[in-house]
Amino acid sequence: MRQAALFEGMPFDENVRLMLKEAFPDGTVSFTRGRHYALEEEFLYLVRSGRCAVVMPRMAYGREIAAALAEVYGKENQIVGNTELSQTCGDHS
Repeated sequence: MRQAALFEGMPFDENVRLMLKEAFPDGTVSFTRGRHYALEEEFLYLVRSGRCAVVMPRMAYGREIAAALAEVYGKENQIVGNTELSQTCGDHS
């Protein structure tokens, strides 16, 4: 069983889906998304593993935050995307 390879924060793809299915045959994978911040829908991450796994898109960061993260972690690590500015939804005071 490849369960040891599953961890929160890992990019979600078909291989991860298959590992979850192998480790938890009766489990579920739910997709969720936040309502408060801009998200990059094409980059999915496992935010909870186990029998009731949860996947959600990566949060989009503003230009300054993306530059700071790239400086600390290196541009090749793909920690943040190329979104110009992330904004909160307008339905919050």
